[in-house]
Amino acid sequence: MYSRLFTRFTAALLVLLMVFAAVSCGGDGSSGTSDTTAADDQVQTDSAETEPAYKYPTVKYDGYKFRVINLDEFYNCYVTIDITEQTGEAVDDEVYARNAKIEDMLDIEINEIKEHFAGWNDGVKPIDKLSAAVLAGDDTYDCGYLLLSFKPAVMTDGHLINLNTIPELQLKEEWWDTFLNGTLEISGKLYAATSPLQLTSLDLSWVLLFNKHLFDSYKVDYPYQDVRNGSWTIDNMNEYLNKLVNLNGDDDFGFKFDGNSIYGVAAHSATGAYLFMLSAGNTFISRKDDGSLYYTGESERLFNSLEKLKTLLNVKQGHALYNAQDKLDDTGGGYYSLFINNRAAFLTTELKGAKVMRVMDSDYGILPAPKYDESQDNYITYCSENVGRMSIPVTNSDLARTGIILDVLSYESYANVLPLYYDSTLSQKGLRDEDSIEMLNIINVGRMTEVGKIYGTTSALVNALSDMVKNNADTAASIMASNAATVESNLQKLVEAIDKLP
Repeated sequence: MYSRLFTRFTAALLVLLMVFAAVSCGGDGSSGTSDTTAADDQVQTDSAETEPAYKYPTVKYDGYKFRVINLDEFYNCYVTIDITEQTGEAVDDEVYARNAKIEDMLDIEINEIKEHFAGWNDGVKPIDKLSAAVLAGDDTYDCGYLLLSFKPAVMTDGHLINLNTIPELQLKEEWWDTFLNGTLEISGKLYAATSPLQLTSLDLSWVLLFNKHLFDSYKVDYPYQDVRNGSWTIDNMNEYLNKLVNLNGDDDFGFKFDGNSIYGVAAHSATGAYLFMLSAGNTFISRKDDGSLYYTGESERLFNSLEKLKTLLNVKQGHALYNAQDKLDDTGGGYYSLFINNRAAFLTTELKGAKVMRVMDSDYGILPAPKYDESQDNYITYCSENVGRMSIPVTNSDLARTGIILDVLSYESYANVLPLYYDSTLSQKGLRDEDSIEMLNIINVGRMTEVGKIYGTTSALVNALSDMVKNNADTAASIMASNAATVESNLQKLVEAIDKLP
């Protein structure tokens, strides 16, 4: 389940943890040096045994300017491809070092063309600029990081290259997000992919944080071992909520700023229910053995999952409180403030939320969303449809060169940037432990985005089912029936459009 990623990153981060512990705890200097050296030796051995072999390219490109169009910001995600000078921040400095190494190795200059992001509507800017260049027949950009869900027509209109036709992109290797990218293939074609070269696919992955202070107060064991042994399921999580949810003298679970109620899950209004549907193995667009897509429709698993979620996220019983407000000082029941003030045992959040929670006084841990039952093979993490995905325009004049550059940059990002990103995400004392590193690896390898979410094929259906869970209604069958024709029609149009493309 964990892949070689777990061993490699655990080894690398253990050095950081040991150094952190040595600085924090003090002790005899000579003894500390000896222990650290031994640890370093072990890390070098582990890395040598587990690091994937990478054959570095030997070509030179005579100072070629490699042009990448990207946003300059997206809701506090780490979107940056190029750092022009060192900043003292670990991830920034490693990105700087990565680019300097590859620029020297290949004799290129990385040129990141940044479109300013000031609000939601600006998310489409890189798509519009890239599409304009394609329509004009101009080789203006080598690649772009596009929020494909903002305007999926950039793909269906034929503006992008099928990445599977570029052998220099080693998309099946682990320095690419193989599982995540595989969920986006249509008719064997892939027009956008992610790797640690740009980090929004991690920042915008939905996880659970749990409040260690509340767990300790109620003498409840942390769920780490349940995740390891495969028993971290919806029913299992509900058992935890039954131990932690408490009126604490309040009359009901209606939110009061000066109340005492302890809630189960501080849930994001739009996503809080859907991430659990997906983690339970419910995909509305599925794939046949030949790679073709079809509408899954009704299933016993889906209906059972929805019933389980109506219990897990029951508002009246205090198992959940929904809100979309992420201000830490919100007084109206914002889901972030609820968690940071020790009023909720769990928080649904994108991974970048773990970094926001550094200011929290109480310790917290990180977990993947639960499985449907113990027979489910893997943990599945909902990766937002709105992440930046690497795409290559059809006007690109040298696909081999582009493939080589992107592949080596992705490998270097996987090997050296990603461990530091992990450490920056874990830079709160409650997360500086091997358990959380292990959980992050499980989250990482299980990320997926439904095709239907990117192209809007299933949006209305997903929203209706999410509202049904929040309202504890019994309308699943009617929702599925009323949306079936629309979903099937949308999917047919999508597949037909893709089939016409190279």
